[in-house]
Amino acid sequence: MRLAIIGFGFLGRNLLRVIWEKISFIRKFDRDFLVVGVANSRGYIYDRDGLNLENLMAFNDLLRYPGFRAGSAVDLIRGDLCDVIVEATPTNIRDGEPGLTHIKLALSRGIHVVTPNKGPLVLAFRELMYLAEKNDCDLLYEGTVAGAIPIFSLVKECLQGDKIIRLSGILNGTTNYILSRMFFEEIGFDIALKEAQ
Repeated sequence: MRLAIIGFGFLGRNLLRVIWEKISFIRKFDRDFLVVGVANSRGYIYDRDGLNLENLMAFNDLLRYPGFRAGSAVDLIRGDLCDVIVEATPTNIRDGEPGLTHIKLALSRGIHVVTPNKGPLVLAFRELMYLAEKNDCDLLYEGTVAGAIPIFSLVKECLQGDKIIRLSGILNGTTNYILSRMFFEEIGFDIALKEAQ
């Protein structure tokens, strides 16, 4: 599997770190697994033989990485250079961009997509699911809600015959932070919200 990560912020860098730390384990299941590309808002890096993750982890800015190519993630996706993309750009609930464009393009080219990005899903869920089905590829979005809990897989694969009566809990980190500060430290909503922002 050839993987490209779109977004080199907190999520993208930490995903790369985890992949680097677990690469031996990952290759037990897919000995051909490679991270071949990483993109940010100014361009991307690509190596068809796989990026050196240890070297890459030393860089906070892709622009300084040897072989950086100016352009956009669209160039990386359009080149059909990977089998799967992780679309981890910042969430934009106004118009879903740039994530919406990245996801649509990847799905339309038969590239599987994994994303924690809520914006594109909020604005175009049906269209994106249609594109995935039409092009025989997966759109996985488990990290968009209760990121550490495999809720969608659990319901889809394990609880199909069960009737779910109620689901309760705090479903995202920001809400968890605000409510925890309000409850445990008796801080007002306005202050907790300002801190969370």
